[in-house]
Amino acid sequence: MIDTTFALFDRGWTPTVVTDAAGFVRDANPATARLTGRPAESLAGVALHHLLPPDACTLLATRRAARPDGYADAIAVVRRADGRRVPVRAVTWPAGAPGGDLICCLFPLVPTPVQHAGAPDHPSLTAAESRIVEGLALGLTNVELGRELHLSRQGLDYHIDRLRRKFAARSRAALVARAYVTGVLDPAAWPPRARVLGDPHTPLPSPR
Repeated sequence: MIDTTFALFDRGWTPTVVTDAAGFVRDANPATARLTGRPAESLAGVALHHLLPPDACTLLATRRAARPDGYADAIAVVRRADGRRVPVRAVTWPAGAPGGDLICCLFPLVPTPVQHAGAPDHPSLTAAESRIVEGLALGLTNVELGRELHLSRQGLDYHIDRLRRKFAARSRAALVARAYVTGVLDPAAWPPRARVLGDPHTPLPSPR
């Protein structure tokens, strides 16, 4: 592990794992143990796709390969030992030379929610908006979302702007986080699934 990563790895509040080029965990810090509900030492040798959905791991690898610096991020869900799933922003980059070890930080998107009396369960979404939220949580790009929903770039931008206002979110990551916190997205479902009453539909397909 390169020197600049030691401080990040040792910080107790940043769940971080080091994997080999094949995606098997070499080391994990205490924050990762708390996030996954497993002892840190038991994570050694575990494939990353056993902690994150395989589709999310594939998306990270594809995005890493497309960038000169090998940096990639995606919204994913960590599978805990107790069966619960925690939405995270997974960020990966090379620990050294290309083709070697990788660093993967897992930033939880949903802290323990505080329920307030009288607070609404979640904003009311249209069918199109619910599918866009699912796509954002899955990590689809604007091009992929527009193709799946048959929306122009301007139409998609309009819907995303409306969603950001509904959730009072300044970014896409914040929008996804608030969708989980407010119960719009089901934290136990993968691919991401929006809970929209009276609007049965199939989830968006995984990114190609």
